[in-house]
Amino acid sequence: MTSTNGLTKICHVISLSFLFAVTSISNVNGMEKEKLIFSVHPFKPIIKLHRMFKPLLVNLEQQLDVKIEFRSGKSYDEVIELYKEGISDFGYLGPAGYAKASKDFPIEPLVRIMAKGKGTFQGVIIVKKGSTIHTIKDLRQKRFAFGDPSSTLSHYVPHDMLMNNNIFLKDLDSYAFTGKHDNVAWRVAWYV
Repeated sequence: MTSTNGLTKICHVISLSFLFAVTSISNVNGMEKEKLIFSVHPFKPIIKLHRMFKPLLVNLEQQLDVKIEFRSGKSYDEVIELYKEGISDFGYLGPAGYAKASKDFPIEPLVRIMAKGKGTFQGVIIVKKGSTIHTIKDLRQKRFAFGDPSSTLSHYVPHDMLMNNNIFLKDLDSYAFTGKHDNVAWRVAWYV
């Protein structure tokens, strides 16, 4: 493993994140909407999410000539319910949220996040600086922090990485679901 800024890089994760619409953005049932609701799963604190998506929403408001309200929720499932109940018109979900939502109701991907021309992003498993953990196999009988149980990057991907190295949850000393991605880093820094 190689170290970058005190974080241990384990792998690159290929995944897709979607900006999607539950219904036609400009109108529903032939009626113009006065306001659109944009929702995003809570992978970061709401203030950071709002700051992250504000430029996009301001641009869309200008292009569509309609007010757009930003919403998030306390959990991934709460945000999916906003779409299922018809409250949200469009938004941002990671792959796991999209897969879960698309099983229950019709949604349509509109945009895929691209980095350097590819639909990928990088995932890491981090350890404290100076840790004796240098490979995934070193995580056996150690404490582990996941993010939200419905998160692709902070639950499904690291869980899969562990299993690919024959480490199952029962093989860890303990594990916790911490919610947002930022909470995982805090948990590693202070508790794990």
